[in-house]
Amino acid sequence: MVCKKQRAPSGIAKVLGLKSSDQVFYIQRVLSLANSSNKSPPTILEDIWLPAFAFKGLSLQTLQNSNAPMYAMFETVFGVHMVRAVEHIRAVMPNPAQADLLKVEANTPLLSVERTSFSYQDFPMEFRQGYYLTQKHHYRNELG
Repeated sequence: MVCKKQRAPSGIAKVLGLKSSDQVFYIQRVLSLANSSNKSPPTILEDIWLPAFAFKGLSLQTLQNSNAPMYAMFETVFGVHMVRAVEHIRAVMPNPAQADLLKVEANTPLLSVERTSFSYQDFPMEFRQGYYLTQKHHYRNELG
C-alpha cells in the first residue's frame, strides 16, 4: 500500500474541483479476496485521490491501523461522509505496472471502474480508479 501527499495532477484536480497547485492524498492499494485461511492472489488494484484539506493527518499508518471499511474510516476519523457516487465502467488491458501488481499477463482483460464520490454538499471528495480481475469474481456495487 502507498499513501502520499502530492500536488494534484491536472486531470485529478479538475475532477475534484481543485486548483492544480492544491494538494491531494494519493493512495494505491492491492486487494485480495480471502479464500478461507489461504491467502488468495490479488484481485483489485485501486488508485485513490482525496483532497488533502479534508483529510488532514491521513497517513499510511492511519490506513493500516484501521479495521473499518475505508468510507467508515473517512466518516469516523475525518468527518467526511460519502453520500453519492458516479461510476464509469469499461474493459481495459493492464499497463505493465498494473499487470505486475495484479500478477497477471499483459493480455489479461480488467474491468476498469472510475468512481467520483461526493459529500453532502455535492462536493467531490474522492476519485478512485479501480482495476478488477473478473475471471473468478464479478463486480457488484450498491450505492446509497
